[in-house]
Amino acid sequence: VGGWQAAVGPAPSLAAGEWTATSTASPADAVPPTTVDTIGDAAQRLIIPSLSVDAELLPGAIRDRQLVLPSDPSLLTLSSAGADPCTGDSGTVLVSGHVASHGVRGALWPLSTTRPGAVATITCPGSQPSVWRAVKAWESEKSSLDQTVFDAGGERRLVVITCGGPVMSNGHYRDNVLVEFEPVN
Repeated sequence: VGGWQAAVGPAPSLAAGEWTATSTASPADAVPPTTVDTIGDAAQRLIIPSLSVDAELLPGAIRDRQLVLPSDPSLLTLSSAGADPCTGDSGTVLVSGHVASHGVRGALWPLSTTRPGAVATITCPGSQPSVWRAVKAWESEKSSLDQTVFDAGGERRLVVITCGGPVMSNGHYRDNVLVEFEPVN
């Protein structure tokens, strides 16, 4: 999902390799350990308590098969071309952000350590948050990115993407780390 300069240090990769959840917890088990309630006019946020991720989501466009990311690595992009995380019952909600930028770790630095069943919440200004459960994680070369992640239609899912794998001679990560979540509520 685009290239950017890597942070100094080891490249994040999926610790246990590609995985798919083999069992699904009940929705009652998926209540996040944080109390995310109705949010008034606050900005949308992605919260993944098990990873200590709590980052603002900014709307972003897709240009040249890449989601345009904010320059600030603490902010994330919510694809304007994807499904809305707060309404609807189909389509891919696509969120992406820098794993690192110019030596600073980004909000999604820990994404590669996601475990099956991890809970993600997207705050929805003026309404109840949307809650999701991790069901699949994989890493792929950026040149082989599955283009269905940009699909606004199809089955309802949240896909969170950042960079990973080795850092190339141009200072960019070779791969993308992707985690797919299914809706809980």
